[in-house]
Amino acid sequence: MGEIKIVNIIQKKITHQNKTNEIIIQEEGRAIANSEAEQRKNEQAEIIKALMSQLCKDCRQVLTLFYFHENSMKEIAEKLKYKNANVSKTKKRECLKQLMTLAKEKYQKADFFRKNKSIEMELSSVALGKF
Repeated sequence: MGEIKIVNIIQKKITHQNKTNEIIIQEEGRAIANSEAEQRKNEQAEIIKALMSQLCKDCRQVLTLFYFHENSMKEIAEKLKYKNANVSKTKKRECLKQLMTLAKEKYQKADFFRKNKSIEMELSSVALGKF
């Protein structure tokens, strides 16, 4: 009877150690994945910086105010002295179109865009990091 208890205790310790090792391996895998995701995000931020530097001043301002400073269209219109929020919206759409054109000229889709993601969504996700 005593031997069975000892075997059970040993098995529990082995099971606990195995679970602990699995958790450590999972955490290491997540850390690697997070590191790769962070590196990709930094690369995308650099690409966006380079592309935005090629836009006119108005476009850079509109996109920066909207995506990085999270201003509303009305606030952008006021700051840039546009007639109204609709002008800001139109300008933002035109600037995104220009940014998309530049991106397509310089980069392959796989280099920059995640599958089924628009440049606007990419810009928003990189902006959250406030490069």
